[in-house]
Amino acid sequence: MVHETSLCGCEGFKRSFLRIEALFKAVVKRVDMMKNEREDFEASSDANSLAQLHSLFLRHGLLSSPNSFFATRLVSSYSKLCSSALARKLFDEISHPNTFLWNAILRAHCRAKQWGETLALLRRMASNPSDLDSFTLSIALKACAPLSASPHGRAVHAVAVRRDFLRSDIFVAGALVEMYAKSREMGDAVKVFEIIAEPDVVLWTAVVSGYQQNGNAEDARSFFFRMVVENHVIPNSVTLVSAVGALAQLGDARGGRCCHGFLLRIGFDHDVSLMNSILNFYAKIGAVRIARKVFDKMPDRDVISWSCLISCYARNGEPIAALRVYKKMTEIGLEPNSVTMVGALQACSLSRDLQQGRRIHELAIQTGFELDKSVATALIDMYMNCSCFKEAIHLFHRMPARDTVAWAAAINGCAKNGFASKSLKLFKTMLLEKTNPDAVTMVKVSAACSLLGVLCQARCLHGYLIRSGFSDKIFVGSALLDLYSKCGSIDDAVSIFESFSERDAVLWSAMVAGYGVNGHGKKAMAAFESMIESSIRPTNITFISVLSSCSHNGMVQEEEGCSTA
Repeated sequence: MVHETSLCGCEGFKRSFLRIEALFKAVVKRVDMMKNEREDFEASSDANSLAQLHSLFLRHGLLSSPNSFFATRLVSSYSKLCSSALARKLFDEISHPNTFLWNAILRAHCRAKQWGETLALLRRMASNPSDLDSFTLSIALKACAPLSASPHGRAVHAVAVRRDFLRSDIFVAGALVEMYAKSREMGDAVKVFEIIAEPDVVLWTAVVSGYQQNGNAEDARSFFFRMVVENHVIPNSVTLVSAVGALAQLGDARGGRCCHGFLLRIGFDHDVSLMNSILNFYAKIGAVRIARKVFDKMPDRDVISWSCLISCYARNGEPIAALRVYKKMTEIGLEPNSVTMVGALQACSLSRDLQQGRRIHELAIQTGFELDKSVATALIDMYMNCSCFKEAIHLFHRMPARDTVAWAAAINGCAKNGFASKSLKLFKTMLLEKTNPDAVTMVKVSAACSLLGVLCQARCLHGYLIRSGFSDKIFVGSALLDLYSKCGSIDDAVSIFESFSERDAVLWSAMVAGYGVNGHGKKAMAAFESMIESSIRPTNITFISVLSSCSHNGMVQEEEGCSTA
């Protein structure tokens, strides 16, 4: 009788257990579906269902075992519901968690971007190294990457080597490469890559993307072609996005077109992100008509696609076309983002369309983008170009944080509107606020100085450029040469010119113009002839400088000869 009762009890428990397991699996499946569909988890009734299951598991003692399957899945599900706090609370209730449970809680904190907490837990886990597996190390490295936590990452690297995970587990190798790439240590990333006998497409992509994101476009291109041509590894869409980005940075028209043809052949033309990168590539190399064809053939377009085309037109001097695309985008109900607004504002600035610029400003206020650094800077530039000096300066002073680009826009705008002294005051304020100028800013400051024509200011600026390491940049040198010329110090201008062993068309043009404005017409013509002999192709600016020099110095025959040329 007792035996039968016990048996019935066991059968009853088994049925209850199976019902609970089925219910749990149903809820977990629903959570996974919600995660994939990117629904609002916290507001969902499934969060309540999970909490009820948690309570049910506690009552039946299903969470007491350190090897509990239910505890691990529950932690994972809480993580997917964006509730790392509940996941951690459950984890802390388990006295001796196993490796699966450790990995689940590490992943929960990682998913919540709680990198410091992830590393703190990892240090606790490291007290029992046998609990560590390759998945643990992959999560740890993912946590190190955003923190640029090189010492922690190197410690994990050492563990991976000791446990022989590096050669045997390609996921650990991939995580290491990504960590080093995000820490801007591409030399170490490549060393890890070279250890792997047969790297897969993910590992190749990690290196190509790492180089591209760190601004090493040449190395990214080289590695990409090594991957495809030498090793016959077929790239995925992520590889191609990075490769096309690198080719755009290099202005490699042939390479970019090859990538475009390749992705069309393998059927990637439905990948919006990849097609956006192709669109951006053609925009950067100035192939506006091709960019438009790519855009028109895209089966799906998102806000980035529209923004790319708007920026393409604006960047290549077609502001009316850019604003036409912007209008079409808003008409179909797509809401512009900050990148869209920047492109449209650049078009307004070029076309001096103040009315449209004001409308975009109103939209920026409504959508909360007004004081976004890039949008605010584009607004300042637009108002300055439309001669609305007060509005531009008012917006500049309202910016909560101003980067170098914003300062450069304000300095340049002041000079363009006839307030050169205000430009120099802004530059001094910029230095007092500990914002380091870049070379572009220094060119703007030099242009403002040239409007004032004060030689002592020019020499002070020259000294600053030398101390700051900008004077050896050829485009800064061209601006400085122009400054000395306009201050009437042709000897200083010639000294700047002769300090550069390699001279481009801009530097030659500045020297020709410098001679001309200082009454040395024959020297201007001699400089022009030397430029031709040096196989430097003159630009429109060069010819204007020569013609101006001839007319100012009464050299009619030379002017006619230059016009005929």
